[in-house]
Amino acid sequence: SVGSDPLEDAFGGDPSEPGTGSDAAPDEPDAFEGSPFESAGVEDDDLAAEVASLRQAVEAQSERLDRQSELIERLIEELRRGR
Repeated sequence: SVGSDPLEDAFGGDPSEPGTGSDAAPDEPDAFEGSPFESAGVEDDDLAAEVASLRQAVEAQSERLDRQSELIERLIEELRRGR
């Protein structure tokens, strides 16, 4: 029924049915066409590289946090023994 699926209303088709919705006509004009704006043009490879870089940064930070936690626990234990 019309209006029952917000995605269908927003994108012009049922997203569960192939060939409908925003992917139905890939040769449709770009949404930015005729405007002073341009698409950012993020490529899948660029996005994958960025995600991999962020994953490495998060893993490195996680390792540092684990090490800091160990050092804090050790410091607390040494302070308890010293009192």
